[in-house]
Amino acid sequence: MANIGVIFLGTIVLGLAVIVLSKYSLKYSLKQIVGVAKLRHFSLSLIAIAFIIHTSGDYFGGIYNSENLEHNLESFAHVLLFVSFTIYAISAKKILETAKEFWFK
Repeated sequence: MANIGVIFLGTIVLGLAVIVLSKYSLKYSLKQIVGVAKLRHFSLSLIAIAFIIHTSGDYFGGIYNSENLEHNLESFAHVLLFVSFTIYAISAKKILETAKEFWFK
């Protein structure tokens, strides 16, 4: 099994890549969906941060041998994940509303 430090470092690197690429995608979004793209960027950033916090719970909980620290960090990460998935669902609803003019009649 992989060392938790490697997994934690990988989570940080991939999380930062997601944040940078979603910010970079705002530059190329259509003018009709700029608001939706910003919501999607915000929710993807929250997801990446929540995964980093969740993995840090495993990492720091093991280092400091503290189960309370691990559970607190992971619980906070789960709240962030819930909020980010809710925002992502709102952005999906908004993109459907923007595309309503192209639906079959």
